[in-house]
Amino acid sequence: MFPTLEYEWIERVKPNWPEPIPSYEAGGAYEFLRFLREELFPLIEEEYRADPSDRAIYGHSGGGYFGLFSLFEGDGAFQRAIVGSPSLWWGDFHMFELEESYAQSNRAFPARVFFSVGLEEEGEGYEKYKMVTALRRLTEILERRQYEGLEWQQHYFEDENHQSVVAPTISRGLRYIYGGMD
Repeated sequence: MFPTLEYEWIERVKPNWPEPIPSYEAGGAYEFLRFLREELFPLIEEEYRADPSDRAIYGHSGGGYFGLFSLFEGDGAFQRAIVGSPSLWWGDFHMFELEESYAQSNRAFPARVFFSVGLEEEGEGYEKYKMVTALRRLTEILERRQYEGLEWQQHYFEDENHQSVVAPTISRGLRYIYGGMD
């Protein structure tokens, strides 16, 4: 789920894609975040013993992008996140603009976040996406910003690619974002 469109990517992959790609043409991240906050969360919290001050999100690839998006644009919608192989390249690396905008008006970033990527995600076939380089750039920015309340950890999985990194990301990510809880 992305806030912007990436027409160049859509046009490049369409001829070889086995089915239409309508979800990539839709954008809609702001609307989806609104739906979560205004419709889904209240429904869940009314029916179940859910704690609105301790929500978590997991996302991989485009979902990892949305996880970051929801942290920067969600006004506290989530307090924990597992961000796996985020598609930071999307929209000509638009996520870095979102972070910059967030930093201009926020000193605090109350969240516990686990970032990961497979080291094979920057090899042959992944050159344009710069998955590893972009995640390193983002975590370097977060390190410099020293946001109040932000706890984070990054992990670069050797011998893992965009598909195989999902399981180790979930396992290690859950242990990190919920580590130390009774």
